[in-house]
Formats: sequence, structure tokens, C-alpha cells
Amino acid sequence: ATTQQWGESALWIDARNQKQFDLEHVPGAVLLNEDQWDESLVAVAQAWSPEKKLVVYCNEMTCDSAIDVAQRLKKETGWTNIYVLDGGWPAWKKSHPSP
Repeated sequence: ATTQQWGESALWIDARNQKQFDLEHVPGAVLLNEDQWDESLVAVAQAWSPEKKLVVYCNEMTCDSAIDVAQRLKKETGWTNIYVLDGGWPAWKKSHPSP
């Protein structure tokens, strides 16, 4: 599936650091990284609903932190509909050019 097809049915999880998130992120994304895991997980849980896919992304084409966050989320929450965005933030930006 592409990012456009997911639209509102996805909850975007930004696995980058706070500074990168503050600069720019997928609209509606929630920050979740190892630095502030417990606090951020509360925000993710509040934004999550069972019908939503969770799509984790970070800065690079292949990014270990997105994979790590996705695996930890699955382990700690039991949620199964968690995906890692191929190509990360650069791929999202390329498919959503600024006007």
C-alpha cells in the first residue's frame, strides 16, 4: 500500500529525534523514540484506535530506529497492525511535495 492509500486509516509514528520532529513531520504524526519512550507511548495509545494501522518512519531509506520502535511497540502493546514505511521520511516527502 502507498502512503496516499492509507490516509486517515493510519496513525503515523515518527521514530526520529525531537529536533527533527519539531522541524517537520507527517501531519498528525506522534513522536515515539527510545529517548522518552514511556511518556510518548501514552500519546500513541491515546491516538490509537483498533482500525488504524500504525506506520513507523524515520529519516533514512533503511532506518534501524523505525524497525526497533515497531518491534518494541508490538512486544509491549500486543498490537499487530504495525508497519515500517519503506524509504522513511524522504519517501513521504517525495510523495507529498510542498505546494
